[in-house]
Amino acid sequence: MAKLYLNNEEVIPPPPGFSSLEQLIKHVESNLLPPNFVIKQVSLDGSPVDANASQDDQSVLLGDLTRREKIEITTCTLKDIALESIGEALSYLERAETLTPSIASSFRDFPGPETFESLRQLYDGFYWLSMLLDRLEAVYKIDPDSTLVSGIPVREHHRRFLAILKQLVSGQEQEDYLLIGDLLEFEVLPIIPVWKSLFADIATVARGT
Repeated sequence: MAKLYLNNEEVIPPPPGFSSLEQLIKHVESNLLPPNFVIKQVSLDGSPVDANASQDDQSVLLGDLTRREKIEITTCTLKDIALESIGEALSYLERAETLTPSIASSFRDFPGPETFESLRQLYDGFYWLSMLLDRLEAVYKIDPDSTLVSGIPVREHHRRFLAILKQLVSGQEQEDYLLIGDLLEFEVLPIIPVWKSLFADIATVARGT
């Protein structure tokens, strides 16, 4: 059986019979993790396991755990994950604030493949921000109706944000590139500082927990 390391310290491996990563993770979560800690990364013989990989891809990588020499598990607190995610969100918003004006200008001129790719990445990032906000509201019990940012409830900011995204998608489907440029400059750009303030406020809540 492979040696098992938890945060760089060797621990007693699970009983014989564990042959899948899923079994191993459940064992670690049930028997070795303190309260409010979660598994952040698993490495097998020095190779990180991609948690987003398909079951087939993971099966090929994992093989039989009994043939592995070293299993390393890194953990962190829920607060660590939240603050790391918020940091990524704020960094993304900084980049989006810088790039959005040039994307808007490109749509008003003659959008090429790179412009559409930039817009797609903007969509992906904004949808990720929306899902992250939902998770953070649930974890930290933030009431979106009573919590205000710039004097407006968080729920209203979120609703407006999703409405803008729908307008952008509609503009692209109709090939109304002037509309897309206007939405980016006059709707998306002004809302970015609001989202930065929102995530900064949630980070303050997270640090205090």
